[in-house]
Amino acid sequence: MVIKDNSTDKDLHRTFVKLGNSRRLLTNELLAILPEIFERGIYKKYARTIEEYAGKFGGLSEPVVKKRLRLEKYLKDKPNLREAITTEGVHKVALVASLATIETDAAWADKVKNMSKPAIQELSKEVRWKNENLFGVDGADRLTNCKTTLCATAPQQIKINLEGDLFFMFLKLKKKYGKNLPAGGQGLSNREVMQKIFEENLGGNLRSELENVKRVDTKIDTQEVQRWKSAKSVHHKSVKVIPGDTFSTAKIKPKKSKSRYTSVHLRRNCLQKTAGKCSYPGCCRPAQVFHHKDRFANSQSHKSLTPFCKIHHEFAHNGLIRNEKSEVKSWQLQLQTGEPDMIDQLYRQYRKVAR
Repeated sequence: MVIKDNSTDKDLHRTFVKLGNSRRLLTNELLAILPEIFERGIYKKYARTIEEYAGKFGGLSEPVVKKRLRLEKYLKDKPNLREAITTEGVHKVALVASLATIETDAAWADKVKNMSKPAIQELSKEVRWKNENLFGVDGADRLTNCKTTLCATAPQQIKINLEGDLFFMFLKLKKKYGKNLPAGGQGLSNREVMQKIFEENLGGNLRSELENVKRVDTKIDTQEVQRWKSAKSVHHKSVKVIPGDTFSTAKIKPKKSKSRYTSVHLRRNCLQKTAGKCSYPGCCRPAQVFHHKDRFANSQSHKSLTPFCKIHHEFAHNGLIRNEKSEVKSWQLQLQTGEPDMIDQLYRQYRKVAR
């Protein structure tokens, strides 16, 4: 390919990206046919080992070659996952190959093709924690079985040995916090003392941050009130009166929202319910996306708004949450095999274009 000297920076960038994608797809196709070359022994005519053959004629690294050959034992009876290697690569398929069965081959291949690598990794972890039991796993049970640092919502017991000066300082703090109690603070348990220590060191910072947020929200809410007052007359004109009713008994039908804009007040209320975290059971990642459980294109309403991290937002749009429109406590992890609805398909296409 010849690059013209008068090409713009944008044209050069697009050309580079196009060539990079072509190279990636060619590498995936090489990895797809590599096990057959190994089984037939074709490489022996041109090199001593399969790693040397793949590096010499395909530019493949030794670790990737070994990973692809190890993966083949899981894909012999899973044609859909094997085909996914040609488009998605060996690394994403390797995350789920040992979990897939003949019955779930198509479903896992669908998730690999339409979800990001971090989301696939999170899904495979959840499945492994449940001993490959994908169905009947409710949210409350997942809370007590969460094992990652990011999702460590289950209570954990930490033992600390206080020796020497540390023990003496702890007793002094216990006496200080319990000086207003009888028996010189003996009414306070060690746990209560630790709680007071945390509150004293963290409470001030947290309170100042909350006050700053309230100041910002107050300014924004004031602007929203002014906007609402200016549009008040328009809302009154949109009231519908059913024919045959008198004005005094007219039934007012609230107009559905036609804007995807969500106010700061609404988003703040959603975040307060989950303490600013993702609403998926067991996840402690910060909320990054506001998701409509009842898709906005269908409902034209923000009543079902819930905060998600980006990973579990992919879960929702890939049919992995059973009872999604219900309360969080009734959510269950599922591996959907049917076709997603039109809105979820549009989300998948958008994510593929954006990546």
